[in-house]
Amino acid sequence: MNRKILFSTSLILLFFVLTSGTAFAADFSADPVLISTFSELMEINTAANLGKNYELMNFIDAEFEIFTPIGNLADPFTGTFNGKGNTISNLTFINPTAGYVGLFGCTNGASISNLSLENVNFEAHGAIGSFVGFAETSNISNSNATGNVEGTLGTIGGFAGRIDNSSISKSHAEVNVKGLQSVGGFVGAMLDSNISESYSTGKVEGAWDSIGGFVGTMFSSNISESYATGDAETDFQAGGFAGAISRSNITKSYATGNVEIIDIVAGGFIGYMERSNISESYATGNAKGGDYVGGFAGLMDGESNVSKSYAMGDVEGINDDVGGFAGWLWNASISESYSMGEVKGNNRVGGFVGYMEFESKISESHAAGNAEGNDKIGGFVGEMNSSFIFNSYAMGDTVGENYVGGFVGNMTKRVWGLSSSILALQAK
Repeated sequence: MNRKILFSTSLILLFFVLTSGTAFAADFSADPVLISTFSELMEINTAANLGKNYELMNFIDAEFEIFTPIGNLADPFTGTFNGKGNTISNLTFINPTAGYVGLFGCTNGASISNLSLENVNFEAHGAIGSFVGFAETSNISNSNATGNVEGTLGTIGGFAGRIDNSSISKSHAEVNVKGLQSVGGFVGAMLDSNISESYSTGKVEGAWDSIGGFVGTMFSSNISESYATGDAETDFQAGGFAGAISRSNITKSYATGNVEIIDIVAGGFIGYMERSNISESYATGNAKGGDYVGGFAGLMDGESNVSKSYAMGDVEGINDDVGGFAGWLWNASISESYSMGEVKGNNRVGGFVGYMEFESKISESHAAGNAEGNDKIGGFVGEMNSSFIFNSYAMGDTVGENYVGGFVGNMTKRVWGLSSSILALQAK
């Protein structure tokens, strides 16, 4: 079963279906406008005011107020908003046909900082986040949100729906999130953007693909020193930290939530990755799904690399390609990493990797958990095809019916470089 093309298409879906807004230059030399009431907050949402600079002077309770997101695709917010450490509570917006929903619906060239949103309740169509629905060339820092965000389409995030050419730092979301695809506990989708020192704690539920405890979809972006603790659930393709990433980098980050999918591609940290790098990161939650299930990564594709990382959770796959660290490797590599969880599956089941092929490489790594299945069961790798393993070992027991090995269940084509430091060569 080879469904890589399906995975790749989900990475860029929704990135280019939305048209970007027009940027306006804010007058940063002007004195800030002081905001003290809800009505003053809503006065920002006029064409003449969207480019000004604002400071929030006190707590605002928006309960029983009629709220409209500030800025839209045609007229985004382009100024600055400094919350001064204050809170806006009980923002509510419910319209299942609306898009670009957040405190700020759309921003372009904006700066938002030092603001808390409490008990947000947003239900709309797509591009939804507590702070911003769609941020372009904008910066958000030292801000946080609590509440619930739900969409019927995609790019749904607990903090931001979609960010392009933007950055978020030192922020967090304690928000439960629901959507169709590209759904994340912190950000739904990000393109050419950066996130650092941020976290999310809410549960994330999707109805289709690219569902992540922290971010749904990443393309040409970077995340560092961030984490997610919420569970992630969907039909297809999910990760405890990220659902699907392409040409991106994640460093010094972790996920502790459990991941459960109905169909294929589940990873304790990342569901699907291509041409991307992850380092110094870990996952402790359990991963459960159909095919391509791993304690850290479900499917690693096209020159992807993971290094100095580990997975602690148990892994269960109903069908094939199930591993304590990764389900399937295709022309990908793992180094200086390990897995500890118990692994159960059907075919191509490994304590570390279920199936590796097309010149994939593993080095300086080990698996400690037991591996159990039917065919091609290995303490380290279930099956390897034209791939390489160096200086690695397996410690767990293996149980299966056919092609069972203490280290590798089955090897096909040419394979070089098997480590001499194998602890369990014999079948058990």
